[in-house]
Amino acid sequence: MLMKISMKALFTIFFLTTITVAAFSQSQRLEAVTVYSSYHHHLKLASGAQLNAVDGFGAGLSLSFRINKFIAIGLEGGYSDLKIDQDDAVKNWDWGFWNRFYGNYVKDLQQRDPNYVATFTPNQRLYLISIHLFIETRIPRLSFFTPYLNFAGGVYFYERNLSMREEWKKYFPQIDYTFQYEFDNFANVRKGNVFGLRIGIGGTFSLSKYFEIDMNAKYHHISRLKDYGNYEHFPLKSWIEVGIGLKFLY
Repeated sequence: MLMKISMKALFTIFFLTTITVAAFSQSQRLEAVTVYSSYHHHLKLASGAQLNAVDGFGAGLSLSFRINKFIAIGLEGGYSDLKIDQDDAVKNWDWGFWNRFYGNYVKDLQQRDPNYVATFTPNQRLYLISIHLFIETRIPRLSFFTPYLNFAGGVYFYERNLSMREEWKKYFPQIDYTFQYEFDNFANVRKGNVFGLRIGIGGTFSLSKYFEIDMNAKYHHISRLKDYGNYEHFPLKSWIEVGIGLKFLY
């Protein structure tokens, strides 16, 4: 499922991309475009929310502009689809429809008619769009391998969704038949944006003068900015991202 990007997110992405490309291209040469995929795993979760895990996969693209053989700067954008494991997900979500009406309706229905059997399975996702400005320091190429450190700051636009998978069975003893059906019940969406810092370590392996393989690990840390961001429903405080990408050299 793709996250619905708000006009605020679109404007930020367009603004940062335009300013970065325009500023860097005037003074520095576009060095490379990198496409990558990655895996995210939590390190520290938001406290007091009975969270157990947040992890999943992502993909992205980065533009890098060479300053000299030791330093590059650039812009990176990514999209991630993460699964959230949380105890008492419905209770912690404060789902008004379920808490005030539907949950009581289900209990009453099953008490009045024991032939109804229902199984409820919560599914919670976190969709992230991240935009980072970065600076990268490198050690000159060692044969076919170039190690580097990457420092970045940026914004994360998020959408957090909760759905309940309902599997219902109704037994009709008169004809010895069980009718089954299932559907997804969706809670109200939580969305916003938060700000963070990132540090990464990695290396590139030369394939030819046009292509390189990029392997890296990045540490993300969410930083609260006073009066900016929507941190209340964001489940992560820090996490690690491990990725591999293909770098197109110019």
